[in-house]
Amino acid sequence: MSSYDAFQKHEEQAATAIMADTWGYPKPSIKYPVSLLLCKTEDGLETCIKSIIPGDLGNPFFWDDFSDWMGKRNLENGEVYRWCGTYMKYKNGNYRFMGRLTHMILNF
Repeated sequence: MSSYDAFQKHEEQAATAIMADTWGYPKPSIKYPVSLLLCKTEDGLETCIKSIIPGDLGNPFFWDDFSDWMGKRNLENGEVYRWCGTYMKYKNGNYRFMGRLTHMILNF
């Protein structure tokens, strides 16, 4: 076991605690209304262009969950999408995005 492995779990727990103390944590089992305009760039990165989210939800926990959720979608590179729905965080750390993802047609 390397020294990195020995401290990795502690480092992750400390980072999570610091993020929660700094930005707060989504309240469990509350459905937050969310609207996002996002794109998947030509090189495959998911990027949020515009967001309408409650003030207490603009924290790293939401954006980590969003990034994870977007990575599971089969979106085309170089395209723009709109997502409207709700986001909910569970006590066990899992999350749920419920809503509609719409492909936006852009003519340029």
